[in-house]
Amino acid sequence: MKYGDMQETYIKTDYGNVHYLLHKGSADSILLIHGLAGSSKSWSRFVDYLPENYTLCIVDLLGHGKSDAPHISYNIGVQVKIIEAIMRTEGLAGAFIMGHSYGGWIAAKIAISDKVSGLILEDAGGLKNFFDEVRGTEKREAYKKEIISKALSLNAKEYVISSIFDDEFSNSELSADELNSISVPTLILWGSDDRVISARFAEIFHKEIPGSVLRIINRSKHTSHYTNPEEVAGLVVDFINGRLV
Repeated sequence: MKYGDMQETYIKTDYGNVHYLLHKGSADSILLIHGLAGSSKSWSRFVDYLPENYTLCIVDLLGHGKSDAPHISYNIGVQVKIIEAIMRTEGLAGAFIMGHSYGGWIAAKIAISDKVSGLILEDAGGLKNFFDEVRGTEKREAYKKEIISKALSLNAKEYVISSIFDDEFSNSELSADELNSISVPTLILWGSDDRVISARFAEIFHKEIPGSVLRIINRSKHTSHYTNPEEVAGLVVDFINGRLV
């Protein structure tokens, strides 16, 4: 499959127009959600290693990429509603959903309601345990400053990123009870050398999501789908085909 051959599409939502790429195939469906300050381009190298007969949808989250960036509260619930609207529009009920970092947080929220065939979390954010470690400490402000700085270097809009951080320490955090309730097959992928979200949090996701499968990508950091696209794509395909246990 070629990233450059995918069809550009927009959906009109209550929050503005949201951009996504689509490739219609005859086999399994996958929806990809990028991380904070990313875009659909984040998956450009990964796509080349997926089978041509997959249906693939790659979303630009609201406030990112070619999607509109209104001055609103960028909470997780808004992004979830938009992804679910795209899934309804494109007939992607029962798709596999893969989210990286911030996108993993969104993907997990969707999977909690059991609307997907499987969940793939790559170096996922949103874990309550993670936020508990920095809540109310100088560490939290340092983390926020570092992430916003990195986001701005990627041409992200400051008010979008700041709004996401305003929401981060809220009821949208992924609790143990929520993760326990995920009943679909789940694959957890993590870079062994991730310096954004330590690989030790992968073990917590693995422990709390029943029956989940964990694979660590050796010598990889926070974006294994980009730095190790062939390896990650191979694991994803094996997972979809039921070959990972």
